[in-house]
Amino acid sequence: MRCRVNGRDIEPKRLARRPMNFKQSFPSAEPALCYEIVVPTADFVANLRDTYQQAIQEEIADAPYHQNGEWPLLDRLQELGYPPLEQMIVQHPEFLADLVREWLDMETLDHLIPASATVLPEYIVNSVDCVVVDPNVLRIQGQAYRHPVLAARSAQAAMGAQP
Repeated sequence: MRCRVNGRDIEPKRLARRPMNFKQSFPSAEPALCYEIVVPTADFVANLRDTYQQAIQEEIADAPYHQNGEWPLLDRLQELGYPPLEQMIVQHPEFLADLVREWLDMETLDHLIPASATVLPEYIVNSVDCVVVDPNVLRIQGQAYRHPVLAARSAQAAMGAQP
């Protein structure tokens, strides 16, 4: 798996999903940065297969309680017969990209860049704006921010260094 922030390669452990208020405005004076995660599709399937199957089972159980058109993405998933992840990559890559971006965004990030209880990530991922699936790789892009604690330390260090 390859992770980048603003075009610079970084270790995956330096990224983590924002645990609360994901996709909402980020309280930072620093600008948003562009991140990218590129994962081989075989690794994506290995990491997400169980989560995807659980989400499918929950959706099948909930489907009778939804009106057609209420969740067009899930209506389409039902029309396709809830295909397995491997089949989605090959036969419906654009639709899988939409599912990851709109339905399984947080779950995907949690599997690919799990939060650490001991390491403070340098960057906090706050969105999944674009997902592209091809037979070999899945590419996720969005906005990330420097971790507020690290940003504050940098600002304090810069102020202390000024004459």
